[in-house]
Amino acid sequence: MDFDAQDFSLVWFHAPQLPDLDVASSSLSSQILNQNADMDHFLHLQSSRLRIAIMEEEARQREITMQRCETRANALLLHKDQQIAAARDRKMELQRLLKSAELEAAAWERAARERESEVAELTKQLMEATSFCSSSSSTSVLKSCKVCHGGQSSVVLFPCRHICCCRSCEPLLDHCPLCQSLKEATLQVFI
Repeated sequence: MDFDAQDFSLVWFHAPQLPDLDVASSSLSSQILNQNADMDHFLHLQSSRLRIAIMEEEARQREITMQRCETRANALLLHKDQQIAAARDRKMELQRLLKSAELEAAAWERAARERESEVAELTKQLMEATSFCSSSSSTSVLKSCKVCHGGQSSVVLFPCRHICCCRSCEPLLDHCPLCQSLKEATLQVFI
C-alpha cells in the first residue's frame, strides 16, 4: 500500500497541560511530610504500647517470682515451726523425766536411810547376841558364812533380816539358807 500524504491530515497532539512543578512539588512534599508525621506517630504509639506490654510482663514475672518465694518461705517457716514444736515437746518430756528421776532418787535416798537405821539396829542386835556367847569358837561359827563356811557373814537378806552369808555367796542365793524365805533384797554390813 502506498501512502499518500494527502490522505492523512496532520493531527497535532497536544500534551496535557502539566501543573506547575512548584505547586506539585510542594503538594508532594506536604504529603511526604504528612506521611512521615503519621509514620512517626504510629511508631511512637507502637513503641509506647510495646513499652507498656514489657512493663506489664516484667510486673507479672515479678509477681510470679514473689509468689514462688513466699510459698517457699512459708513452707520453710512451717517446717521450722514444726521443728520448734517438736523440740518444745521433747524438752517438756525430758523435764518430766528429770522430775520423775529426781523423785525416784529422793525415794531411794529415803529407803537407804531407812535401811541404814535397820542395819544399825541389826548390828546392835548382833553385837548383843554375840556378846552372850562365852567361847570364841561359837562366835566364829555365828560369824561364818552358812553357804561356803569359809567367809565371814556380812550380808543381810531381806525380808527375813538374817545375816548368814558372805559377799561372794550372796549373788548365788535365791533363798535365805536359814529360813528358806525368798530373798528380795540384800545389804552389805561391816561387823
